[in-house]
This record gives sequence, C-alpha cells and structure tokens, in this order.
Amino acid sequence: MEQAWPSARLVDVATITDTNVGLATAVYSHTVPADPVYDKCTTTTYAAPNTAKNLVGLIARVETDSVACNHFTEGSPPSVPAAVNTLTAPASVTRPAQVISDTLTFFDDQTNFATTFPQATTPSKGDVTMVRQAVDATTYQTKNRAAFDSYGRPVTVWDANDHTTTTAYTMAAGLTVGTTVTNALRPRLIWVAGRVRCSVDGCDRCR
Repeated sequence: MEQAWPSARLVDVATITDTNVGLATAVYSHTVPADPVYDKCTTTTYAAPNTAKNLVGLIARVETDSVACNHFTEGSPPSVPAAVNTLTAPASVTRPAQVISDTLTFFDDQTNFATTFPQATTPSKGDVTMVRQAVDATTYQTKNRAAFDSYGRPVTVWDANDHTTTTAYTMAAGLTVGTTVTNALRPRLIWVAGRVRCSVDGCDRCR
C-alpha cells in the first residue's frame, strides 16, 4: 500500500522587535496541508538586553517540540499563513515525550554557576559560562561550564563529567604568541605561533 506524502513542507517564522532589533521567537516547520505527524515548533528565549553595552539578542533558551506552534492558521491557499508574525510557543507540550531538545545557556556567571533560569542578572560581557540540556520532564544536565579572563578568552573549561581543561596564554607586546593547554585526560600541549611546539607527558617531558 502506497503512503500518501504531504505535498510540501514549509517553515513559518514569528519575530518580535525589541529595541529596534527583530528577533525570531518561534519557528514552525509543517507540511501543506498541515499534518500533526510532521509538526515541529522551535521557540527561542533571549537573555535580558544590556543596551548600555550593546548586548542584545543573546540566546538563553532554545526548545524544539514535535507539536505545532500556537496561533497558526492556514490561509488560502494553505501554503500561505492566514496571518504573519503571530506564532507563539505551543499551547501544550507533553514532557518529555514531545520534547526533541531543550537547551539553556547562561552568561557571565563564572563564580557561582547558578542554575536558576531565567538568570537573575543581565549579561555584562556575553561570555557563555554554562550550557544545560533537558534530560527528562523536569531535570537539566550541565553539559559544560567555562571561566574566562579579562580578554574574554577561556581559561578553564569543565565538561559534563566535570573534567577540566585549562589554557594559559603567553603574551608579548600585547599579543597572544602562545598557549599551553592542559587536560587530565590527554598530554599537555604547548602552542607557539599557531603550531603545537611539543606535547608534555606525565613526567613533564616535552616530546
């Protein structure tokens, strides 16, 4: 028995304007005519803007669900929505069954790594200090954390298992001329002028 495939797949986007910047908040991927089997809605939440430092549009959360975005109506012809810029998050989502992915991003909190979302403080630099992903209906797992220096360079990075990678920078005349990367799972690498100069083993020997 042959399967009847939808005639087309479209993507509708809703945007909201904040401080004269158009930011996409909902994206609805669907077939024509719309078939719930193929529905996918991606909603994006942004960190509070810091207009004094021109920090606007930092993505704080992206969630994709296998349901339709809310406030969508097919127009005539059905390939054209009845209205534009009306999409919002799905009216209802069964968690975790209908959640394809849900990722939280935290900024400029390399001291406390607070997991409360949304963040209580406004970003000051835009450094991504922590990323968390949903693992079930109510639980999020930290995928990575990072600490940065005053130049915005990562100096310490923790993975999901809390393994640490540290990076030390060698400066000359105000320029970065070398880095030393240390990871407990791999040899320490010393980079000079964009090349690996040597690999330092567990006995502190440069090879």
